[in-house]
Amino acid sequence: MSYIFKKYEFQDEATAKTRIAALGEHNHTVVELGYLWITEPTYDEEGNEVSEGTKANLYSVDVLWNREEIVT
Repeated sequence: MSYIFKKYEFQDEATAKTRIAALGEHNHTVVELGYLWITEPTYDEEGNEVSEGTKANLYSVDVLWNREEIVT
């Protein structure tokens, strides 16, 4: 079996979920990563937030495509 790994970004979570649902039943592995940190927040020793992080504007998804199911 052969696989292709790809990363995707969508304008929002709803668009990502719509595209994933459109795949129907499949043997691909889809991992929704969400809005990734550009700058992670920082915390002190007590767990209090010291600086606010910044998240990306795009919703990220990783897909491990099963090449046997990809129609060319």
